[in-house]
Amino acid sequence: MDFSCWQAALPKYDVIAVLGRSAVLPGGALIELLGFLLQEKTLRLYLLQYDGEAWRQERDALPRPPRTPATNRRKLTRRAGDSYRPPLPHISRMALDDRVLSIASASSGRLSGDLFQGAPEDMLTVHEFLRAGCPISAPLQGADLPGVWLTCLEFQGEFDTIPPVGPDCQVSLTLGVEWVQYPAGKRLTLQVGKGRPRPLVCGSGPQAVRFYIHNVYLQDLYGDVETLLSDPRRYEGLPPEEAERAKRDIHAHVQQLCPPGMRLPVVEYETEHASLQFYSRAFLRQAPVSAASSVGFVLKPEHPTGSHGLPLRASLLESAVPPDTGSVDVELLHYQLPVPEQTISFLRI
Repeated sequence: MDFSCWQAALPKYDVIAVLGRSAVLPGGALIELLGFLLQEKTLRLYLLQYDGEAWRQERDALPRPPRTPATNRRKLTRRAGDSYRPPLPHISRMALDDRVLSIASASSGRLSGDLFQGAPEDMLTVHEFLRAGCPISAPLQGADLPGVWLTCLEFQGEFDTIPPVGPDCQVSLTLGVEWVQYPAGKRLTLQVGKGRPRPLVCGSGPQAVRFYIHNVYLQDLYGDVETLLSDPRRYEGLPPEEAERAKRDIHAHVQQLCPPGMRLPVVEYETEHASLQFYSRAFLRQAPVSAASSVGFVLKPEHPTGSHGLPLRASLLESAVPPDTGSVDVELLHYQLPVPEQTISFLRI
């Protein structure tokens, strides 16, 4: 490391404005707004996030060597909550009294107790706010720096000045809609070309979801993608070599997922708010296939609602079957429910 590294890490801005606001979330996590940086009409907000309980659990946990899951079921059901993440992962907008600022992008990184490790620009950014007079609350002052997240929110639009924030200004952040996953573990044998008129239920209590199987059909994914790839309009504006490379990559992925002559089962279901994910039981027993990249497919039902008047959605199974398959053994492994928007109000430190 030489001095050029330090010069590159220095925060670049035209104007700095301290906020010095804090909030405590219901679970005890601390959120503190450092302030704004304005650079060439781009406005950014910097805030600190710290969940002491989650950080201590991660810090004190015994180290475990990474293991490749033996089956797709293990891969899909292993806990995603083992890692310590920012308490506010999805922030959509900020309000200053009646003025609303929409967020264009966000990034987060952990601080480090050593300026020569991690990202020194994060520590230097915090230093700039401290030097400008930003207070840090007493609970956060005693936090372990490696457990503190520095989050940068970049706002939409261009700004000539930093919005004024007086001592009595009402400051809040609104979280976007987030989907929370719950286990289901419901096994079904479904007939191709048929639905189920009776309702099914997964989950329990407030998280219980009622749904209907609308239909099961077999998708000729390979044939459909071949038709799409043969349309030259999809490559307008791309250099010929890039277009050919894109076609080869997509073709290779599709051929691995659904070889020529095979079909992928699709489960159409009706439910009010939930998103259901079905898998074939054969796929869940198989070993995971590692891939450097992937291709996603979005299925949209022909009609917006089903026979019961509920929104109609589709789930694509990942195990190819012969075109004369009459039934499929599936498992509703998990489902997701939306968490409504939440608004967090901040007080002066």
